Amino acid sequence: MSLSRHRPLVAALATTLATALALPGCNIVFHSAPAEADAVTAAADASPDAMPGTKRIDLKFSNAQDTQRQGEDPSVSNDALDLWYTVITTPTDRDIHHAQRPSTDALFSTGSQLNINTGMNDLDGALTDDQLFVTFATNIVDPQNGYTINQAKRNNPAENFEPAKPTSVVIPFFYGYDASPDGLQIFFIDNSDIKSKTRPSRDALLFADGPTARVLDPEVTHPTVSFDRLELVYPSSDRTHLLRALLSPDGTQYGPPQPFDVGGNCNSISDPDFSPNAMLLAFTCDGKIYFARRPAP
Repeated sequence: MSLSRHRPLVAALATTLATALALPGCNIVFHSAPAEADAVTAAADASPDAMPGTKRIDLKFSNAQDTQRQGEDPSVSNDALDLWYTVITTPTDRDIHHAQRPSTDALFSTGSQLNINTGMNDLDGALTDDQLFVTFATNIVDPQNGYTINQAKRNNPAENFEPAKPTSVVIPFFYGYDASPDGLQIFFIDNSDIKSKTRPSRDALLFADGPTARVLDPEVTHPTVSFDRLELVYPSSDRTHLLRALLSPDGTQYGPPQPFDVGGNCNSISDPDFSPNAMLLAFTCDGKIYFARRPAP
């Protein structure tokens, strides 16, 4: 998966970049989320492994790895030891599964279903970087093929999740969504705009309208957004390759899109998703789940 909130887009971007330029290391990971308006900037400043986006975006993905898991909508943890993905149980029932491995040299486990099954299409599971909260989309019966964003939480990653609850976010025409690693922001496509919904804390189920940015490509669907919003990655309309669009300097739009090579040899590629620190990218390649890695600077 994989973002700022609460203030206008341009101001948020300027603040994030200004603070990030002084930070060493490798990307931003959100560990906690202050409720005030500067929550994203505060979380980014506190991260010990933050990297300026202007340096990260020049690092190319490579060495795409086949996880040997069949599925869609994958997400991968920063350390590449945890993998979440959607399994199609029936045409009208998708469920979110979790697989682990002890080291990056090992194979992933066969995986098990998360205990958040609603009995309907549950997809696009997005976990916070501490793995305590998960949001996911569930289809609702209406003529617009709308999806509700649900949320479940737990006290530690070894426990089962509590029963899921619906948030206030309903996406009428669903073309995928993404969530920030701190769990405070939801992103989705609406008429070639990347719209967002924000909330002050992870326990809050009520979201408010957040910043919007225009996407120059009118065919964008199922995007993933980097934690700092600088990168937008999504499949081409024919699913033969991925595209990337960068946020404009004034923070108002993404584009123009460029082909984005992640080192995989796929006839059909879809469902890209940034890891929380945007150094890994999970995706579906010919029905199997892969992820590619950026080199350490």
